[in-house]
Amino acid sequence: MVKYPGTYSKLSNEETISSIIERAGGLIKNSNPEGALLYRMKDTSFGENFIQKINQTTYLRDTDGKIIDSVHFTPSEPVSIDLEKALENRNSKYDMILQEGDVVYIPEMNPIVTVKGAVQSQLKIFFDHEHTNLAYYIDKAGGFGVRPWRKRIFVTYANGRSKRTHNFGFFHFYPKVEPGSMVIIPEKPQGKSVGDFITQTLVTTVPILLAFLIMRL
Repeated sequence: MVKYPGTYSKLSNEETISSIIERAGGLIKNSNPEGALLYRMKDTSFGENFIQKINQTTYLRDTDGKIIDSVHFTPSEPVSIDLEKALENRNSKYDMILQEGDVVYIPEMNPIVTVKGAVQSQLKIFFDHEHTNLAYYIDKAGGFGVRPWRKRIFVTYANGRSKRTHNFGFFHFYPKVEPGSMVIIPEKPQGKSVGDFITQTLVTTVPILLAFLIMRL
């Protein structure tokens, strides 16, 4: 989602992401810089058969599995980048220096939020810009299901990064939701809770106490 997508030669060994995006005409309408990914080619040894290697086409896919490009070399796993900060702060730590063969992918804005895990109905929901709070999307999914592990809820964003829930005592501070996010509500593993322990203790103790009182009468 740039004005002039294509293959660019590096102007120098120190050329960065922001420079390439500028040369490509900048981002276009409906682009999603928050979902930008960097695919970096793996190092290959000189001992490999070069002819055999270039005939092995590998397809690059975005986080939704859609094919976005094809290369003759084996790419690494996609690298999560912060393109917005790279463009706002040129030559900063966010503005990575590119290597030969790098593929910078800027996707189209994805208006869908996916809710998975311990909810009543796992589904996809259109992102509402007025609602970035996680509770809104859980409510749209029918609320929590059986044994939701609320303190372990996390959100994975379009660029592959994830943010977890922060907990303070009985309070849970959930991460915000963005377009293209996936909300994961883990299911709490089977096991006895404090409530179960108290109930079991009462069930065991009350009959003994009653028997003791009856014998005292």
